[in-house]
Amino acid sequence: MKKVLIACAFAVLSVNAYANLLTPAMFASPEGGNRYSSAPVLVPLNANSTLPKTSPTTPVTLISAIQGTPNTQRSNSEGATDLSPLEGQLVKIRGIVVGDFQQGDADVARNLSGFYVQEESVDEDGDTRSSEGIFVYEGHTSMTDVKLGDQVEVQGTVVENYGETQLASLLSVEVLNANRLSAVTVATIDLLANNGVSRNGSEGYQADLEAYEGMLVEFANTLTISEQYQLDRFNEIQLYAGPRPRAFSQYNTPDATAVDTHLKTLAARSVVYDDGMNEQNAEIGLLDGFASYSEASAKRLGDQVERLTGVLDYKWGGNNAAVTTWRLRSVRNGDNSFTSNQANNSPNARPAFAPAVSGNLKVASFNVLNFFKTLAAAGVSTAAGHAPRGADSAAEFARQKNKLVQGLVGLNADVVGLIELENDFDQTNDNSTALELLVSELNSFLGGHTYDYVYPGTRFVGSDAIAVGFIFKPAVVSVAAGTKPALLNDTVAASLEGFSGHDFVANPVFDGVASNRVSLAVSFAHLASGQVLTIAANHFKSKGRSGLTDLHSPDYDKSDGAGFWNQRRLQAARAVAAWLDTAPTGVAGQERIILGDLNSYAMEDPIQYLLSQGYHNADPVGAYSYVFDGQVGTLDYMLVSDALSSTLEESLIWNINADEADALDYNLDFGRSPTYFNAASPLRSSDHDPVLVGFQLEPSPTATPSPMPPPVDPVTPASATPTPEAPSTSTPVPATEAGIDSGSQSKGGGSSSPALLILLTCLLCLRKGRFFVRYCPGRFGRFWFGRRASVCPALF
Repeated sequence: MKKVLIACAFAVLSVNAYANLLTPAMFASPEGGNRYSSAPVLVPLNANSTLPKTSPTTPVTLISAIQGTPNTQRSNSEGATDLSPLEGQLVKIRGIVVGDFQQGDADVARNLSGFYVQEESVDEDGDTRSSEGIFVYEGHTSMTDVKLGDQVEVQGTVVENYGETQLASLLSVEVLNANRLSAVTVATIDLLANNGVSRNGSEGYQADLEAYEGMLVEFANTLTISEQYQLDRFNEIQLYAGPRPRAFSQYNTPDATAVDTHLKTLAARSVVYDDGMNEQNAEIGLLDGFASYSEASAKRLGDQVERLTGVLDYKWGGNNAAVTTWRLRSVRNGDNSFTSNQANNSPNARPAFAPAVSGNLKVASFNVLNFFKTLAAAGVSTAAGHAPRGADSAAEFARQKNKLVQGLVGLNADVVGLIELENDFDQTNDNSTALELLVSELNSFLGGHTYDYVYPGTRFVGSDAIAVGFIFKPAVVSVAAGTKPALLNDTVAASLEGFSGHDFVANPVFDGVASNRVSLAVSFAHLASGQVLTIAANHFKSKGRSGLTDLHSPDYDKSDGAGFWNQRRLQAARAVAAWLDTAPTGVAGQERIILGDLNSYAMEDPIQYLLSQGYHNADPVGAYSYVFDGQVGTLDYMLVSDALSSTLEESLIWNINADEADALDYNLDFGRSPTYFNAASPLRSSDHDPVLVGFQLEPSPTATPSPMPPPVDPVTPASATPTPEAPSTSTPVPATEAGIDSGSQSKGGGSSSPALLILLTCLLCLRKGRFFVRYCPGRFGRFWFGRRASVCPALF
């Protein structure tokens, strides 16, 4: 009987040991499949063994041997080439805890179900291609509570989990000594010197940092925050070494080969900075350097960190939106400190004041981020028959409205083209539509009848869920008498030059799925000058796929930087330019503005076409209105016609939105803390920055200027003693000197009075890189160079 009991006990122990070889399924497959090892997996046994055996005399395996080098690492059929040469083997390691991320301990900000161990400096292999660190996965229950700096000995099985080499299925964790963090060498990473890239879990480029996996590292470079899109949901941001990245086609002609090089360069210099958890919607303050998060303390894109320190791992972020990639995680609170507006050391300080541009007419373009009066509740449709896209609760709507009012009040523009309004318009302001309600809120805030809106002549501007619109100050402009707003849809476009053979059914430009939004043109009369100008508000098709699957479509993404639907945006640009030439509002004047969200960077076809048609980009050089994937560029424009460009005074893009984290906007989704929000601020009132341009309009000349009266010689009082005239030292002007008509020379012989001349002098005004020529009467010898070419002073 005793032998039977012993045999049974041995069998139970054997089964338990075998069960420990199963790798736990830590996460669900994040990116639709696993190009690395699947989880759970059965760990293969060594060829000459039955079950792994361990004992106190089991030799210690160097972590560098587990991680391997490009010469020893294995590959698999999924395309991975950096798998551990010891995958599936039971090993024992000894090293220092360089990151404590165990579940259930006192540190609530670091819970990754394990800890990181790094080889002591004396045991490193000296090969810079191999990592000296590794992640030890425990699960939700820890065998032993470890602390940062502990010297530990761990026995477990080498596994690959979504690209990260780990020890799992642990047999033992033993703490040997404490406070040994100084025994490891902190690895230094220089991203500016890095040229290597690999593929992340979504097949995009990432820096190749395999040699530092699981190690305590410090970045040698000043790193700049380039993206915060995932901050509010996953507590992660993107950092970049070097000046802030710019979208390739902002300054370069779209080109697939050049874009690929551009993206590799950006990836080689970038890294994700993450908190210590793979959870969604955690408090942002848990990210080291972002404590006590609020709008006042929030970091902007462009803020920086010096000598960023932490442990580098390769993990999935907890959701498909947070891809598997390299992540730097702080191991202690307070290790990393960022510049900020609050600390008065931000290299990209927030605008302290509302913008101001010179001129007597100020025009703005503002994408208002799906401002819908209809709340986005289940089963609710807008009047146009679409699902609402804006706020999904009364609380969110109030927050969104407050932000927009602050932004529009700060702009203080006389005419504003609004983009992404709910598509519903009403001739009488009874607050029944989003546009009416916005105007009412502005007037309530400012007092009186400060703003009015343009009724486009129909309830719906096109068939899309969103539309463009105009608000204006009645004290400055009015809709020009005898004109009416005009809409550019496919019916109108079919009548335009260049579109006679276009198939609008198969390839809609303004009316259809994945099309541009219908454009709206309004002619405004400037009350002070009497000048009339026509402004067209536009919203071109976005760069997203929008269901396009035909690889041969001219609108398919060519990977050249222009994105999807470039041809459709170009068709819209061609149509808008041709349409305005037909005087659609009833005004034949050439003073025109094309504004709006054109969803094209400056060197892409739609913008270049409009520039070729006599329009000038008023956006300041180097400015940006949008940030996508960490790259800045202009999608929002104010394009001014030749006839109007001489009146352009000043322009700016007010960077109150694109550089701010969306954690500060009106949304309360995903359990976001409402305390981040500041209703008294325009910050993050949208995801686009508004464009503001000032013009100086002067009354048109109504009569020919009267001839100048002949000058009168000065009269010397009789009682005055004449002052002897000093001998002239100037060189005499010959009668035939170039540029002077001999017939205009004085014939007064030795008369002391100056010659009387009336000339047409050419006034040259160098303005905005352009010469403007005006003629005006003047006195010889006196030239005046004014600020505006349209003004000719009386020179007496």
